Amino acid sequence: MSLNDNIHQLTREHLKIGPDGALRQAPALLAELRNAVTPGNTGSAGGASGPPIPINPEAVDMLARMAGDAKADYREITGNPWPGDLETLLQHIAAMSLAADWHAYLERLTLEWVNQITAFLWPIKPRRKLTGKTCPACGLALHGDERAVCLSLGCWDDDGNLAKIGAWDIECGSCGAEWAGDQVAWLLRALDTPIEDVVHVS
Repeated sequence: MSLNDNIHQLTREHLKIGPDGALRQAPALLAELRNAVTPGNTGSAGGASGPPIPINPEAVDMLARMAGDAKADYREITGNPWPGDLETLLQHIAAMSLAADWHAYLERLTLEWVNQITAFLWPIKPRRKLTGKTCPACGLALHGDERAVCLSLGCWDDDGNLAKIGAWDIECGSCGAEWAGDQVAWLLRALDTPIEDVVHVS
């Protein structure tokens, strides 16, 4: 994505493809991150009349680091401090004529921020380990010095919800063999692993 695309996602509402493949309007990523600072905040300030609002320190640190980096970069580019907020600064940077090296650097930086915020707000669920099951391709159930489980199942969609079984996949961490689509249901049956057991394993 371009610098302007990254800044648009960070500072403005933007279109996002949903799990059904349809486009939908999504809030600015920085606005979502600010909301995560005080999850469940309904406007009460806590204090004597109620419990204090919990603060998410990781979200606070992420916002502070991004604002600090952006303001330091702006001062280095222009020689002037930036008195306003992070979102306004990024939109200002998007409209500037930047030297090629600054443009490339800020494009990489803002893409990192998009990815970091996305990973923080919507972490990818880990693959399900098929403990005690032997890979039919290499014959191993465990591999490596740490005796890691060979077979793992990918069963989540991009939003962290359980995907339809046709979108699942199984892979072996030892030999790299992979099964997808209709092969997954067949392999689970062959491994004597009912689909219901896989879904309900925590």
